[in-house]
Amino acid sequence: RYNRQLQPLNLVIITDGEAQDESVLHWAIEEHVTKMVHRGFPEHQFGIEFLQVGDDYEATRHLERLEEEVSRHHSRFQRDVVGVTPATRQRMITPDILCGIILSGIDARMNGYMRHKGIDV
Repeated sequence: RYNRQLQPLNLVIITDGEAQDESVLHWAIEEHVTKMVHRGFPEHQFGIEFLQVGDDYEATRHLERLEEEVSRHHSRFQRDVVGVTPATRQRMITPDILCGIILSGIDARMNGYMRHKGIDV
């Protein structure tokens, strides 16, 4: 059951993009989120944001595919657990951009706010 004392966990993973064990990564995320839903954890309890450094196109495709597949798997739960910020969305990581990426993982409304301010997260 959900423990109200447990603090939310939002992970920001800075990566070059491509996992050597992509199928294991997909399975682990899907499995853990499914368990959290069945145990009654609230939507905001867990989130993962992948921030790509470097401009490898194939790595970008891997990250985007990860986000699509996990989102498709969890659409019935109405949860958006995985976010991806590919290298194509930013030229340089500034403190404002990094803060926006982190906040968008915590509150999805930040995506629209940051884009309104001209920061593409």
